[in-house]
Amino acid sequence: MTKAFIEDNNYIYVFAQNLKHYIDESGMTRKEIADYLGVSPSTITSWTKAETAPRMNKVDKLCTLFNISRSQLLDRIEIHDWEQLLDCFQSYYHIQNRNNILEHYEQLNEDGKKEATKRVEELTYIPKYTKKEDK
Repeated sequence: MTKAFIEDNNYIYVFAQNLKHYIDESGMTRKEIADYLGVSPSTITSWTKAETAPRMNKVDKLCTLFNISRSQLLDRIEIHDWEQLLDCFQSYYHIQNRNNILEHYEQLNEDGKKEATKRVEELTYIPKYTKKEDK
């Protein structure tokens, strides 16, 4: 199974949710896991957000680290509570929404892309359209 197979079949979402579970269950920090795998902690974060997927050699190392099989990491979403299920749906929606925006953006010519970028930047100055900062 290759990285492309994981991404093409939406296994990346399954992997991300299961990885989060096993990280939490292990009690290890993302830095400790990253050091073991020879990657950066931001790579681990990217995997848990379903932004990217690891190569199979890293999947195998994770399985060894967590003492689990590949199927436990790749083949199904192991729902352990409602919060995890909600997180899974939110992650999937976020990725689908982002992909939809990118699909539209890619249909634009260079002038259109510049204009779209400018308009998005302008929206960040309008309080009604920006996220509230946690205090």
